[in-house]
Amino acid sequence: MLKTLFYNTIFLFSFVLYPQSADVEMLPYGNMDDWMVREIEESYIIGGNTQYLYEVTNEKDTLKNNQPYKNNKSPWATSSVYANINGVKKGSVTVFPEERPGNGLAAH
Repeated sequence: MLKTLFYNTIFLFSFVLYPQSADVEMLPYGNMDDWMVREIEESYIIGGNTQYLYEVTNEKDTLKNNQPYKNNKSPWATSSVYANINGVKKGSVTVFPEERPGNGLAAH
């Protein structure tokens, strides 16, 4: 309830402070609805977990087998990372999609 009230208040103030006009240009991927997933298998020595790393991009795909990826299309970057140091593989998830109130996704 409180979270919904907060989102609705921010949404309302955004229209009061920055009204939509004909000269407004939307940011590419600004709606945060398109995400790609990288499935990372971590090394057994540090737990052997499967991590899912997310990127905001129009490539709606799941990359597997610890495949490297560099996002060249979207202006949005995440700080989720994959490291392979001397054969020890580790993923760190810091940004992931979350459902917005109503519809669509947001970065969490």
